[in-house]
Amino acid sequence: MMTTDTGKCCYQTKTNFDKLLISILAAFNVASFVYSVNLKNALYALSSLASLALVFLPCFFEYFFSLRISSDLKIIYWFLAVGGPVLGNVYRFYHYIRPWDKILHMLSGFLAAAFGYALPDFLLKEPPGKAFKCFFAVSLSIAIGGLWEIYEYIVDVFFRLDLQNDTVITGFSSYLLGDAPGTIGSIENIQTVSINGEPLEEGYIDIGLIDTMKDMIQCLIGSILCAVTALLQKPGSRFATIRAV
Repeated sequence: MMTTDTGKCCYQTKTNFDKLLISILAAFNVASFVYSVNLKNALYALSSLASLALVFLPCFFEYFFSLRISSDLKIIYWFLAVGGPVLGNVYRFYHYIRPWDKILHMLSGFLAAAFGYALPDFLLKEPPGKAFKCFFAVSLSIAIGGLWEIYEYIVDVFFRLDLQNDTVITGFSSYLLGDAPGTIGSIENIQTVSINGEPLEEGYIDIGLIDTMKDMIQCLIGSILCAVTALLQKPGSRFATIRAV
């Protein structure tokens, strides 16, 4: 009986912490929305509202689907929900902190893998072993990462944005530079490129490919970290878990 009471007390403490954190994040998003309106920036305002809605999503799933999401996963999710739309866009962390985008992609890979690891337990009558669940978790995470990169590409093409951040490179190899069909040519030490008569200093702009591949690699790293965490967990562990009530 003491164990049950302790468990209830522990869960109540976590619930109170979640409520406090949600309140803080909601207030921050509202303040960011007001700030965006003052800047007269519609994209920033929409980002703040989207982040505000995303903050409440874990509570929605826990309540309507009778789930318990471990606190560590919810904290990672909330970091992503605010770190991308608000901190990244509104406060320009993407531009001021160079690894910010890569950190978010790695954490999103970890979070998607955690969801993938738990999913077979809800879909199958007899849950499979850890090895299958880890393989499925990594595969699902990479698939979600790939869909996200397709979304970024489509938005960039149709709305002329730069979600797939361009990279300045000083050398590359291509079949188009070869002296004969099937041979590869290279350009090294690029210092200046001329575009419509205007010089572009420092190098050649790669329009998204390098950023896309780096994002996918970070997603893969995050998913593998989640799979290793799951493999090393002891029975009954509640770290990085999604479970039915």
